Amino acid sequence: MITADVRLIMAERPPINPGDWITVGEIRAVVSAVREPDNFSGDCEVVFNPQKPTNHDVVWTGEKWRFAERSDFGGYADKYPRLRQYVSILKRGPR
Repeated sequence: MITADVRLIMAERPPINPGDWITVGEIRAVVSAVREPDNFSGDCEVVFNPQKPTNHDVVWTGEKWRFAERSDFGGYADKYPRLRQYVSILKRGPR
């Protein structure tokens, strides 16, 4: 009997920096904070939805970005002074 050593190979998290644009599912978002890998809050925080700017945590699945699972779906990004510059980038759109 031959036993194969099967391992799931997950891609490392792509390099990201605050102010970068990423796609989470179908949503374009601006990275507002980058965290250390394996942080309980997720890999980063993003702002999205220029009509009603929202912030939410995001995780890297090894293949794509997805929103962190939470009971709520983010906050009102334009109410946080620390997110002001990222909301501004979001409203200007990708360059």
